[in-house]
Amino acid sequence: FAALEQLQATPHFQHMQLSLVPTDGPVVFIANHPFGIMDGLTLCALAEHTRGPFKILINAALCRDPRLDPYFVPVDFSKNKTASITNARSARNVLKVLKDGGTLVVFPAGGISTATGWGQPAVDLPWSPFIATLILRAKATTVPVYFPGQNSRLFQWASLVNMDLRLAFIMGEVRRQIGTPVAHRIGAPIPYEALSHYPNDEEVIAALRKITHDLSSP
Repeated sequence: FAALEQLQATPHFQHMQLSLVPTDGPVVFIANHPFGIMDGLTLCALAEHTRGPFKILINAALCRDPRLDPYFVPVDFSKNKTASITNARSARNVLKVLKDGGTLVVFPAGGISTATGWGQPAVDLPWSPFIATLILRAKATTVPVYFPGQNSRLFQWASLVNMDLRLAFIMGEVRRQIGTPVAHRIGAPIPYEALSHYPNDEEVIAALRKITHDLSSP
């Protein structure tokens, strides 16, 4: 909440929706990822407000502030042996947190929603079945959250050019959103039992993605 307060963007959570979030047992908050930072801060604020301490799966390249170590669980997207070790350790960490009745925040797309061409709407990257694996193994309740909107056309253009340029424009997107709480819609919690009948993790994550994106219609 402190970061959002500094940005004058404290979210207005609806009490009726918050009351649906389980107060005990493992919970995973999932969401689409249209903005990159402001939606991340908002989802973390939601988890903290309803559940207290939490962990968030995040790109290892962003884990540079030791003060945030209690919250961050790094995911290394590089293709080397070190990445495999890091990711295996993180998976064990997250599973322990969840099996102990804790809270996980995650954007299953693993990256910011991006337009596939000039003038096209931004769409989420493919959602990782690994998130479904975590949910099923921990028998966690899933809380879907949808963030309407997308980053500017300039950001989308930069994303089509190269990744370095894309990263350079992220802070500009944050500045554009200062003073405006990020709109969001919280869906009904999904118990583990409602997902256990799917034959594989790919179908589970596809179902969760559809449920989340269906929240785009009020």
